[in-house]
Amino acid sequence: MRTSFLKFFIIPLLLLVGSVKHTHGQAMWLVLIFGDKAATENFFFSIEGGLNFSYMPGMEGRMNLQPNFGLGVNMKINDEWSFVPQFKPFSRKGQKRINAENPFPTGFNNSIDSYKTSIRMNYLDIPLMFRYDYTDEWFFSIGPQISFLLDAKYITVGDGSDDGDFLYAKSTKNNLNNVDFSFPIEIGYTFTELNNGHGIDLKLRYAHGFSEVFKKETGMSATNSLVQVIIGFPYLKSDKQSTE
Repeated sequence: MRTSFLKFFIIPLLLLVGSVKHTHGQAMWLVLIFGDKAATENFFFSIEGGLNFSYMPGMEGRMNLQPNFGLGVNMKINDEWSFVPQFKPFSRKGQKRINAENPFPTGFNNSIDSYKTSIRMNYLDIPLMFRYDYTDEWFFSIGPQISFLLDAKYITVGDGSDDGDFLYAKSTKNNLNNVDFSFPIEIGYTFTELNNGHGIDLKLRYAHGFSEVFKKETGMSATNSLVQVIIGFPYLKSDKQSTE
């Protein structure tokens, strides 16, 4: 059962982490190069990546599936508690099949038979979470998160009477607030026998948004909320320290 789980779930997510973008790959290499030099049992880095199941309460539409990727810092407070802030420069959010005003140029209107529009936003997420290790395998985390808007687009796909299928992207970043606040909670499980005995974390996180996504003058109202499935790859020294 463990082998099937790794084959069909964990391995594809790890491949996603490694292929997000070149810049994020550089960040991962920095951890791989310098991570074990700074790592101790009380302080170490981790690579974090997975999937966002994103939706926007207050706006009509459907849940959107998008990736997330970043780095984590693990600072042990005592035997049970750790401070685990993260830096995620790639965290896509949004919603599918929304009602968007003017999602494409006016000149297209007469030649479009049908279309569907999604809003896709990329944030820099900085969750400041505290982790409680309930057992060697199970843990819980909670804490505030601040997010900074990096990009936002309306993505419209449809059928045109002249040219067939089309895809059109329109920036909407100027209509959104630049800062977002949420409060994530998560439950996690550590596969302790993996990663040279240092473990690989599987996390299920829910982040409830409290901030308005859209600026007041737009007349629109929605918040960001999402469920995240995250793989955490702690980067410790390759030679596991033995304790007496």
